[in-house]
Amino acid sequence: MIQSPKIFSLNLLNELKQKVGDQNILALDFSTSPPLGLVTSASGVVSEVHALGDKDLFSAMLKKAYADSQSQEEQEEKTEEEITDPSSDALTNLSNALTLFSTHWRTSVLILPSTETLSLNIELPFKDTKQIEKILPMEVQDIVPFKIEEFHLVSRCIAPMNGNGFDIHVDLIKKWELKRLISALQSINIDPRVVCLPAHALASAYWAARDYFRDNCCLLWRDSDNLSFLGVMHGEPRITRSIQPPKETGDADIYREMRLTIGYMEKRYEKVVEKVYCLGSHPELGEVQGFLGRDVEEVKIGELIKLEKPAESLAPLVAIQVLASPQPALTNFRSGQFKYRPRFRELIAGLRTLVPYVVFLAILAVASVGLQYYLNTKKIDRLKNAITNVAKGVLKSSGPISPSAAPLLMRDEIRKLEDRLKSLGSLSSLSTLESFAAVSQDLPSNLGLSIYSLSIKENRVNIKGTAPDYSTLDKIEAAFKKKPHTYCKVKIKEDVAFGRRARVGFIVSLEIC
Repeated sequence: MIQSPKIFSLNLLNELKQKVGDQNILALDFSTSPPLGLVTSASGVVSEVHALGDKDLFSAMLKKAYADSQSQEEQEEKTEEEITDPSSDALTNLSNALTLFSTHWRTSVLILPSTETLSLNIELPFKDTKQIEKILPMEVQDIVPFKIEEFHLVSRCIAPMNGNGFDIHVDLIKKWELKRLISALQSINIDPRVVCLPAHALASAYWAARDYFRDNCCLLWRDSDNLSFLGVMHGEPRITRSIQPPKETGDADIYREMRLTIGYMEKRYEKVVEKVYCLGSHPELGEVQGFLGRDVEEVKIGELIKLEKPAESLAPLVAIQVLASPQPALTNFRSGQFKYRPRFRELIAGLRTLVPYVVFLAILAVASVGLQYYLNTKKIDRLKNAITNVAKGVLKSSGPISPSAAPLLMRDEIRKLEDRLKSLGSLSSLSTLESFAAVSQDLPSNLGLSIYSLSIKENRVNIKGTAPDYSTLDKIEAAFKKKPHTYCKVKIKEDVAFGRRARVGFIVSLEIC
């Protein structure tokens, strides 16, 4: 049974949809002719495709920035308003084209033409990112014949080489060109999260169906103006190259140049390319196979993503990989000083996605407060009814008593009861506090007593403690009997002694007159 890359890419798309939901991304492809804008969902569905202008859109967007300049220094001194004047025809046309999209998109990616860019691979003895950034400009300067200060360098450590070093992929693009392009797009509220080339986008195609493609292979993408190459060795995208052949150059010369690139890659990594996969508008596969001298297979874009609208572009694959894979695209020019930083529009878009949840929580909170209010009202009503029933029983009233009047009637009855209690005499002439004070005063304090309990109930007082000897008990009894008007009865008896054995326990029972 012959398998299709679609089987493998669908697994990725299904996992992605469960992970991030149906987010939409605007994929801009300036490398095609004409430039295209595509809206791609996380489930891999390309729902809208619109042309963004003529094939010279990229150069026209930059033309406004350098038309009047005479040198690179003057370019750097131009203000952002001069660079990103939205009144330019190219920006105006692009802004108008974006109004054609009816689908709301959250973020964007951009594929540039392969003009004014260079890619190469170097070998370094370390893989630390900071160390690479320090030494990379000097290493690249030793290879290229031009000054690299004017170029933005993007590097990626791919994997160890056969020796002791590490394979480092480097891409170069002119700084002023990238700066002016990003500023121009931001002026019309587009801030691409990824900026790359068609050759880099082939890495996204490879990751979309990685289990289908061979570990040692090449991917070729061709449109009307460009031929882009991605070399994969040991399951890792390693080499990229782009060719813009003159119109008079035949297919044989273009593919023979690619054949030399494949030979260089095989020699560098000491592996044979097992298969070449052709995407885009290639000649007959038999001719391509004859030019390259390798086994060739055609892969259609529709086998990797779901095209509701016909489109020949790699940009949707980059958009999907932004959401899906932990493996980044081979190169993203939004790094370093051009690093992507979400703008206010992105924040608003993110907040909009939270609106349904916030509304649901608000409704839930209001419903909870309303339910709590209802339950409390019911509790108060039950309490009022209970008070009314008690009031009827206490007041022995056969007539109706309103809930609001019941507490007032009960309060009046309580006051009457307090007045009656005040008129009643006490069992003793002393109150409880006065009885306690009298006992404390009359109990001898110089006899070495230990008191551990004193209780007063009505007019009776009980004192428990220990004394040094039995004669002390007689002295206690005599002390209380000296005041017959205060203590009507005095009784003392022996009790169990706590603590030291030499002491005598006692209980004194007093009756207050």
